[in-house]
Amino acid sequence: MLVALHDLSIVSLLLAGLILGCAYVIFGMTGFGQNVIAIPFLVMIAPLKFCVPLIALLDAVFVTWTAAKFRKRANYSELAILLPTLLVGLVAGAAFLSLLPEHILLLSLGLLVASYGIYSLLSSGQAGHLNKLAAVPLGFLAGVLSAAFGTGGPVNVIYLAGRIREKAELRASILIVLIITTAIRLLIFGVNDFLENATLWIWWLCVLPVCFAGVRLGHYLHDVVDNETVLRAIRILLTVSGLLLIWKNI
Repeated sequence: MLVALHDLSIVSLLLAGLILGCAYVIFGMTGFGQNVIAIPFLVMIAPLKFCVPLIALLDAVFVTWTAAKFRKRANYSELAILLPTLLVGLVAGAAFLSLLPEHILLLSLGLLVASYGIYSLLSSGQAGHLNKLAAVPLGFLAGVLSAAFGTGGPVNVIYLAGRIREKAELRASILIVLIITTAIRLLIFGVNDFLENATLWIWWLCVLPVCFAGVRLGHYLHDVVDNETVLRAIRILLTVSGLLLIWKNI
């Protein structure tokens, strides 16, 4: 589905810049979470099949930039276990994005985001130890969500946090997964003609500086703001955005 330039106004672009700037502040602070924050709000001003490739193009810049600093700390043996089913899920998710009606996809996204937000608010935040076999369902689910909605990050975090205890190693491993999934998503989107859209590239160029500023601000706030306060605000925001999507698409 191509989106013509006249279908998306300057106001929409400005709102997208605000949403993405805030989302990449979160990414700068935590190393993940930008997609699951941005997508539920972006789809209120632009089509899902436009927003998901836009986020993937931004991730290609900012995830690679951040991961370059931490790549040596990643646990590649754990990543090798997760990646096979993750790749299968990416292909399945791309098929869903191409074939299913948008209102069904958006309703599904709202249910997933709201459920995850409520689960995060009610849980203790402590990850239990996971068996490596959990990579099969969780890797597949993360791949589907990454390709269809750009929101597979939380599932990747659940699995990796259940396998890796050292914080720096966990952060680096999450970033490497994001790089790999972003590259594969862009390849799949290119094959499916989602990137053949002049408006997409114009928006990408316009929001790059805002996202760069957001990441830099996030790096600064990482050492200033209490981490638990930030995470609780994110969980509330996810719950609200998910409920809004459900309300809009039922």
